[in-house]
Amino acid sequence: MIWRMLPDLDLATLGKTRCLILGAGTLGCNVARQLLAWGFRKMTLVDNASVSYSNPVRQTLYTFEDAKAGLKKVEAAAAGLKRIHPSVEVPAVDLTIPMPGHAISSISVNTDPAIQPQVVAARKACEQLDELIRTHDVVFLLLDTREARWLPTMLATYHSKIAITAALGFDSYLVMRHGLPPVPGTSPSQPSNQETSSKALSGDGRLRKLAGSQLGCYFCNDVVGPSNSLRDRTLDQQCTVARPGTSMMASALAVELCVGLLHHTEGAHAPALMKGCEDDLASNCDTFGLLPHQVRASALYLSSHLFCPCIVS
Repeated sequence: MIWRMLPDLDLATLGKTRCLILGAGTLGCNVARQLLAWGFRKMTLVDNASVSYSNPVRQTLYTFEDAKAGLKKVEAAAAGLKRIHPSVEVPAVDLTIPMPGHAISSISVNTDPAIQPQVVAARKACEQLDELIRTHDVVFLLLDTREARWLPTMLATYHSKIAITAALGFDSYLVMRHGLPPVPGTSPSQPSNQETSSKALSGDGRLRKLAGSQLGCYFCNDVVGPSNSLRDRTLDQQCTVARPGTSMMASALAVELCVGLLHHTEGAHAPALMKGCEDDLASNCDTFGLLPHQVRASALYLSSHLFCPCIVS
């Protein structure tokens, strides 16, 4: 079927695109629902938690009965998606992602024999995550902590996969796509890739677009690696979903960004329009309009100024 308002809409591509959803919490549930609405029919859910009694009011794929039964989130979410659309393919993977700052060391094996199984489990988890990312087309990083995104970010870059991060603050959110190196399996910061930086900026006499190979990832500009962000923090400091509406905004933007990238001729390497070039939007738009590098917003400052000639006033 061809949509007259959008003849380039490729529903067949969306239907066969394999999406990996890392995190089946508030963001993960909303992203899965949005993907389903767009026509995606292949998605894999990854999480390690069980449904708690506080989850169903914020996480849209769970019910009170799921919490009462103590179901795993991935299993309950997969069942919820199946109830909405029975033809969706949604494997559920119960996996704990190894994280920096949450150390598991083989050095203490001699003093604590219980450590050995944890080391083996962490190694297997790394291998399993690597295989999952390698076999999917799009990776959504919707995890609870900054450090949980570290390993998936590196693996998605190594395998040249579309990676989209969505993160929530107390009353703010971030949605961004990760840049990819020109040569798969290399780091964007390698000298051979940095040589292309002078060609990454294009425009008519001034900077207009930044090439996809020069876009940063979630950890760019960090001077130190992530650490344990949960240590010595109370529950309200760990759980930041204080304004549930922001999760729906961020989830919707993340999926819209994904759809736009899949329709762009350069895919994950699609350039991002730079700030200050809004006067030339028409020549920079693709099928789904602008494809930004990142979107940051705060629910505190959503406002507009009074228009003096308004007919109401």
